[in-house]
Amino acid sequence: MGRLLTGPAWMGLTEFVDYVSTCFTIPINVLLLYCIRTKSGKSFGKYKNLMTFFSIQSIFFSIQATLNHMCFHTIGGTFMMFTLTNHFNLPPWGVWINLGICCISVGYVLLILSAQFIYRYFAMNKPEKLIYFSGWRRIFFLLAMILVAVVYGGCGFVGINLTPEKDISIRETMGKAYNVTPEEIHYVAVEYFVRDENDERVLNYLSIGTAIMLNTIFGCMVIVIIYCGWNTYTRTHQCTAQLSNHMKIQHSHTDDSHFHTMHHFLYSPNI
Repeated sequence: MGRLLTGPAWMGLTEFVDYVSTCFTIPINVLLLYCIRTKSGKSFGKYKNLMTFFSIQSIFFSIQATLNHMCFHTIGGTFMMFTLTNHFNLPPWGVWINLGICCISVGYVLLILSAQFIYRYFAMNKPEKLIYFSGWRRIFFLLAMILVAVVYGGCGFVGINLTPEKDISIRETMGKAYNVTPEEIHYVAVEYFVRDENDERVLNYLSIGTAIMLNTIFGCMVIVIIYCGWNTYTRTHQCTAQLSNHMKIQHSHTDDSHFHTMHHFLYSPNI
């Protein structure tokens, strides 16, 4: 069975999706920023800063991802994030830095989102722990940002054991797949294994280790989002149910009061 899409067709489709997504993302987040900074009350506290940071980071990542048009490709045991675009005619190391920034931005979007969910969870369940979002305790968030930057930014640059021969082979293979010259290929990669002269797999433990670290951090952030999100939802549902019951009781008392008032009004002339 042939491929559903050729390499150039796939690149064209993903580039179109990038542009459309960015056209929606920027106006929505600009509107959100306006509402956060001008319409939200003081009761939002530090949560306003988290939402502002998230919106700015989302805009930055959308622009960065669209300009670099990063895609993914696998050759044997090597998984690559690559780009064919170089709008600013940067040297190879400049394009690699851009790819690294894209990787870090992905991690930061998830990190800030998980921080928002933690804030909501504390606000609903453990308000005394909101102190971790103010004062010197904010250093924990800074440390988390540094960890994400190091792991997400460095994962594709360490452990691949890249040689000139391997680099040329990768570029030529990808050039044929996407109908471009090898010089147009820029990539960072994680290498799980290589084949030796006997065609046996040789594991690359350093690269595997960095990939495990990245996926562990990613998994932890996703778990935090799910756990805090679910607990916040259930707590909100309970509070809403209690408020609803309270409103029903108040409504019942109001009805009784209205009934007695009307009763006295109707029958008082006969008393």
